[in-house]
Amino acid sequence: MNNYNNLSKDELIKLLLEKDNQIEKQDIELRDLRIKFDKLILKYENEHQRQIRDTYNTFVKKSERLEPIDEAINEAEAKSDKKPGQKRGNHNFTYDLKPTRTIVKELDEKDRICPNCGEVMIEIGEDSTKKIIKYPATYEVVEIITKKYACKNNKCDSTVKQALSDDVFGHSPVTPSVVADIINMKYNLAVPLDRYSKYLISKGINLSTQCLSNYVLEAALILNPLYDKLKYELTHNKANVIHADETTLKVIDIADRQNCYMFVYTTTFFDNPVYIYEFSESRKTDKTEDLFKDYKGYLVCDRYAGYDKFKDSLLGIQRCMAHARRYFFDVLKGLKPKEIKASKAKVVVEKFDKLFNAEKNFKEKKYTISKIKEMRNTNEYQKLVDDLHDEIWSINAQPGSLLDKAVNYAKNSWDELFTYREYGYLEISNNLAERAVKPFVISRKNFLFSKTENGALASGLLFSIIQTAKANGLCVERYLEYVLNNINKINIDELLPWSDKLPKELKLNLK
Repeated sequence: MNNYNNLSKDELIKLLLEKDNQIEKQDIELRDLRIKFDKLILKYENEHQRQIRDTYNTFVKKSERLEPIDEAINEAEAKSDKKPGQKRGNHNFTYDLKPTRTIVKELDEKDRICPNCGEVMIEIGEDSTKKIIKYPATYEVVEIITKKYACKNNKCDSTVKQALSDDVFGHSPVTPSVVADIINMKYNLAVPLDRYSKYLISKGINLSTQCLSNYVLEAALILNPLYDKLKYELTHNKANVIHADETTLKVIDIADRQNCYMFVYTTTFFDNPVYIYEFSESRKTDKTEDLFKDYKGYLVCDRYAGYDKFKDSLLGIQRCMAHARRYFFDVLKGLKPKEIKASKAKVVVEKFDKLFNAEKNFKEKKYTISKIKEMRNTNEYQKLVDDLHDEIWSINAQPGSLLDKAVNYAKNSWDELFTYREYGYLEISNNLAERAVKPFVISRKNFLFSKTENGALASGLLFSIIQTAKANGLCVERYLEYVLNNINKINIDELLPWSDKLPKELKLNLK
């Protein structure tokens, strides 16, 4: 045991302060450990509920989706050490922030004089906080001068000179970093080029909307090999399944058509995520046919008749069951509560839901593909299908009514609604492709239209690369800059968004 009797008063005070400092630091460490432990426990407790919610939301319309679970804290079980009205989840967010530098603030010696006794105070600990600081975007215009050399022998006309620039944009004033920023702003953050042009001008960079548009088109030509490679990966995916959907796009210079279309194709959950956007002047599936020339797998889509041409060339077509269910659900929207209870549409929706719940159950139990196929063909599952069939075929709806349209849609699609039962990789719905359409629709609300066909083609190409990068957890702007810097230097396979050759700093920190 330490003998404190021989210590002076000042030494005892100093020792006491040191002990207090150690205890305070231990308390902080214990608090941090408790916070981490609480997060782990809550993550474990909510995982099951979150999986159910996410799977359910995959099958229903946006208006029917369940709200996200608060992953940060279960407020019913939380200790109330928060201020009134403050969300517990926001209380400790700074613990996930990683500082890039540290600023230490110390008092001058004159400010450390004790106001009571005049002694110089000693350090007993420290407090800390983390601050997020925004620095304005900076741009630098650099003039590059390279020397040219000629042989001094008058009889020789040899000359040597360096290239003015070694990037893909040559003599153009822009660099891969600037073009990546422009593309990211328009196609990822949905900022129209005219607005971004005004922003750049305010920073002293006089680039007009037309200049920005030209750089986007030039970048699309440079990135075309990567786009072609992504299309190859789409049609040669391991699951042998492609989801397809389409949405409208107005193109000013194609005046003879009110609307053109952007087709969207995706791989399944079982493959590396690939999202392909392809422009078409019409809703005809001619370009789809060209894309599928070497593809012999399955297609998941809605009941648009344009996909009928692939019935003979593909292994099968899975029509979206969520579409069929949605027609019956729309019938209920216009009914009063008492009418809903007596509605045949309500019964049909409930029977559809039993099929969706069965599929959700397979995912929760993490069945293998062969097990999923086996479960889809049991007597119990067949009974769910038969009950739905009998209920729909028993309805005598008034011709032309919403219910009549719902019944006809289901009957005309019936056989192809259940293709998924023969192949475990197939989904019961086409929600994956529908979700892939949404980012384009959101951006379209901002840029409204494409002026030229080349602009529409470039939009499809750049959307493909951006959405595929995002789906693979990459930072869009950093990834685009890296690709533009290396597309002519390394193998195209090493630039694919899931390549293990990509630098780690391209990954998003999604904690």
